[in-house]
Amino acid sequence: MLRIVTDSASDFTQAEILEKNIEMVNLSINFVDKSYESHQDDVRFSVFYDLLVRAENLPTTSQPAPGQFAALYEDAKAKGNDMIVICLSGGLSGTYQSASIAREMVGYDRIFVIDSRQAIMALRAVVDYAIDLRDRNESTESIVDKIENIKEDVVVFGAVQTLKYLQMGGRLSKASAVVGNLLTIKPIITLEDGKVVMTHKTRGRKAAMRYLESRLIEMGYHEGHPVYFGYSRDYQAGKVFMDETVEKFGIKNYRGPSGIGGTIGTHVGEDGIAVAFFLKKEKAPE
Repeated sequence: MLRIVTDSASDFTQAEILEKNIEMVNLSINFVDKSYESHQDDVRFSVFYDLLVRAENLPTTSQPAPGQFAALYEDAKAKGNDMIVICLSGGLSGTYQSASIAREMVGYDRIFVIDSRQAIMALRAVVDYAIDLRDRNESTESIVDKIENIKEDVVVFGAVQTLKYLQMGGRLSKASAVVGNLLTIKPIITLEDGKVVMTHKTRGRKAAMRYLESRLIEMGYHEGHPVYFGYSRDYQAGKVFMDETVEKFGIKNYRGPSGIGGTIGTHVGEDGIAVAFFLKKEKAPE
């Protein structure tokens, strides 16, 4: 039996975890006076953004302790199960390191730990791909090889609705943030080398949506894999963006919109939108 484990930076809900037959290890989100496990349900999701809006300092994220992974590994070892562990990008968190340390602690060679180099919907996309391969009864080694070969071909772009959190995180000066907000500047962020970077600036929400669409079309999405849509707090904004994009470009294979939790939500802030997709390549794995 093959078991698939990921962490809460993938933003799967509890219902999805059960439906997809996967297992989850939680990261913690730490505000000055409150700490809780990153969201897997509507309550935690809402609480995070309510706290973020009022926060004077950005929250921090705590990686899971190796012991959290080790408990799952010991169970897999006792039952003779294979286990693939797909972690949040090592450039954003020490989660991959914790998962790897736990593997050494347990000493079981049927555990395969992967640094996805991804987060939020892009991590979700990699996990969904592994689930599809598992459900097609591919071997554990084949699934691991295919994930390693395709994980860098997933890209994610998000439109930030306020410069507040980029300024709080030291990515912008306070003066630049003030001027940018007055000019309705909407930055675009992405993951590069497993880290969050600001890649472009647009003027206004509509322009931000058009830019995300341009990335999807100009870079080219692989029609054999879903296009993923996401939102931070404002579900309706995510739904409008998804519906307009799907209709405009005739996208048949898509999923969402899914909520962006605290791991990346700290950088995006409330009311952001995002899109993730597999790049179209001549020999991209199916």
